[in-house]
Amino acid sequence: MQASVLFRRLFWPRVLDGKPWPVRLGMWPAACLLSWMNLAIERSIGEEAVFRSPSEVDESLAELSQGFREIRRECLAYLELGERIPGYHDLDPIQKSISTRLSPTRRWKVIPLEVFGRRPVALASAFERTYARLDRVPRRLQVLVSILEAEKSVPAHEGPFKGYLRYHLGLVAEDPETRFLRVADERRHWREGEAFVFDDSLEHEVVNASPSERIVLMVDVARDRPAWVARLVASLRPIASWSYGRKVLQRFEAHRRA
Repeated sequence: MQASVLFRRLFWPRVLDGKPWPVRLGMWPAACLLSWMNLAIERSIGEEAVFRSPSEVDESLAELSQGFREIRRECLAYLELGERIPGYHDLDPIQKSISTRLSPTRRWKVIPLEVFGRRPVALASAFERTYARLDRVPRRLQVLVSILEAEKSVPAHEGPFKGYLRYHLGLVAEDPETRFLRVADERRHWREGEAFVFDDSLEHEVVNASPSERIVLMVDVARDRPAWVARLVASLRPIASWSYGRKVLQRFEAHRRA
């Protein structure tokens, strides 16, 4: 790795790019710490396939995929209730530079089913069977229903932490060839009932020319190898629950009542 690239990774991580300067300065210490952790994790795990099947990561994710019809049914039933669905940046303001930069008149909306062990009480009955299936995924960190409106694209960006992997299960994905997810140098199309896993810390983007919504179940799961990474993620989870998860659910509840 070139010295200039290493210096940037350690002292000005790309997760800061595109953020307003006050946000950049506020995020800088934590972003640098996460970047240092990411470099150590990267050196420990070596090379990985860009996209993997759920069973390659955790058999519980493969079992979750089998519940596609139940999960989809509950999701669509909830959407039919007419509840106001917040934009991603409504719940996590740091995401604004990502969720509003491209096709700003279109929205990237999310339903937060679980954020670091915290669940919205208001969703318990609507997603009862989904939660029962999620309870069988022991390493889950965050669970969102991610909704992209028609022709809503998401610019290239990198997730902040390499200590987890991201699972996508296609719930609604008409015209799959009209949209794709690019991770590093590979592309994948969402298809209903099909799932895949990728490393959210790699550069990725969504290119979307579809005239219809795309809905996926998104689950972040902690890495279980090497052992020190699993212990690190476990130690950070209570901190993330208090500093991040609590605020996300507070904003979600405020949005519902507005």
